[in-house]
Amino acid sequence: QRKQAWPIPTNKNSAISPPLLSEGQNPAKLLPCSGALLQELSFDHTSRRMMARRPGAGEERPWKLAEHARLGKGKVVGVVVLDGWGEAPPDPFNCIHVADTPTLDALKKGAPERWRLIKAHGTAVGLPTDDDMGNSEVGHNALGAGQIYAQGAKLVDLALASGKIYEGEGFKYIQQSFETGTLHLIGLLSDGGVHSRIDQLQLLLKGASEHGAKRIRVHILTDGRDVLDGSSVTFVETLENDLAKLREKGVDARIASGGGRMYVTMDRYEV
Repeated sequence: QRKQAWPIPTNKNSAISPPLLSEGQNPAKLLPCSGALLQELSFDHTSRRMMARRPGAGEERPWKLAEHARLGKGKVVGVVVLDGWGEAPPDPFNCIHVADTPTLDALKKGAPERWRLIKAHGTAVGLPTDDDMGNSEVGHNALGAGQIYAQGAKLVDLALASGKIYEGEGFKYIQQSFETGTLHLIGLLSDGGVHSRIDQLQLLLKGASEHGAKRIRVHILTDGRDVLDGSSVTFVETLENDLAKLREKGVDARIASGGGRMYVTMDRYEV
């Protein structure tokens, strides 16, 4: 057996079965990378399949899931995605519990051994905490991935915590104007987690000021959809306190404008 090896960043729990490769093809162009763990992949020219070995591990193994115990090859499997559907404790305010759902009830009661609940929120789908709800974008990224990938909010958390956000080309580009210009930040102001995390804005304001920003203007979009209606007052007060502390340090930081999220700024509604 002749083997060629390439170091590929991947995840030890990957559930992706790689395709057959032609000799000379580089798997780096075909396989997804999460950066979670470096795993050595090699192409077995005899079986014409990828083999994998984690660093420090012993023998190689095929880089694919074992065959399902009850669902063999050749079976037809239907995947039905119910957007917004979930299971929660039954009560009068649980619309799914109150609604008449004969088909799902029959599926659940008819074959209970095949009924499984999977998490579609929190760390199970790459969100920062288990308090973070899932949404359409999270589902699009997670379905079929075969492993847990960090979602956008988690990636921002990591970039802020490590300071890498300030090392990127984008930040360095706008940093050139800090001496005489103004840093403008616009976005949703809430802790809803779906489209906004006020703590990320707080860290970004602090980090930008520490990296030379002398004049900052924040353009806020109030929420009311991902958080309680009327809660924007609390978030504005929190932001104002943070900006006041920056002004005490000599940074001219203020709220410059504001508005809502509906109709023209974020949400898809016709006026």
